[in-house]
Amino acid sequence: MADRDYETLLYDQLMPSHEISHQWWGDAVLWKSYRDQWLMEALANYCALSEIRAQHAENFRLLMEHFRQDLLRSAPDGRSYRDAGPVTLGLRLASSKFPNGYEVVAYERGSWLIHMLETMLDSPRRAKETAGDSHFLFLLRGIQRDYAGRELSTLDFQHALEPDLPADLRYEGKPSLGWFFEGWVNGTAVPRIEMKNVRISSRRGRLLATGTLEQQEAPNDLVTSVPLYALTSAAQPVYAGRVFADGAESSFHLTVPAGTRKLLLDPYQTILRR
Repeated sequence: MADRDYETLLYDQLMPSHEISHQWWGDAVLWKSYRDQWLMEALANYCALSEIRAQHAENFRLLMEHFRQDLLRSAPDGRSYRDAGPVTLGLRLASSKFPNGYEVVAYERGSWLIHMLETMLDSPRRAKETAGDSHFLFLLRGIQRDYAGRELSTLDFQHALEPDLPADLRYEGKPSLGWFFEGWVNGTAVPRIEMKNVRISSRRGRLLATGTLEQQEAPNDLVTSVPLYALTSAAQPVYAGRVFADGAESSFHLTVPAGTRKLLLDPYQTILRR
């Protein structure tokens, strides 16, 4: 996206809606400490982005891509802005080494984190089970209601998202999003994720896909929930399910739809990755 196009979207659409959204996130609901301030900016920004998405999905994608590129952009000292620190550093993200660190990380990485949470909690399979209702928006409304006039911490936010956590988000079988908040919220990674050695075979009347996920340029303990889609005779890729990329390399096996010819890794760009 050209800088001029981005600035038009930023100043004409995103910023006005962002400031309006602060009446819910930042005014009605407060942050508990400087380590939680990112939540107010990220939630206000993502509410504004969601409004843009509802009106013009392509503009939403352009903004999110610009945010991703900003995190990989070099700061004055040569390091990328993702190295400024995790969102939980708050205003300390801004420094002589990273002059725009707070804006890039708290607002832009923060928006990506909320987007990842939304797409994990509102998987196509779950949306079908709930007649298309957004479980994530349902949870956000509940948080806004329950914390109106109160302070919200990052840990409070995590716990508020965990009731009725679907099985495919339960890392090691635990009904917790701790793996996401530890690795992604308290981390800085923008990993490169690739799928290799995929094999599709028929077993007992079902198609089973096996393969390996490689997660590079990331800490060895980073865990990522990766959506996989099947390429079939249908016009669009068919959602197959989620698997965890756990560290540098992890194997997976997944039952896939009939007629699957190939698997696609996150074709709709819902993970903050290279």
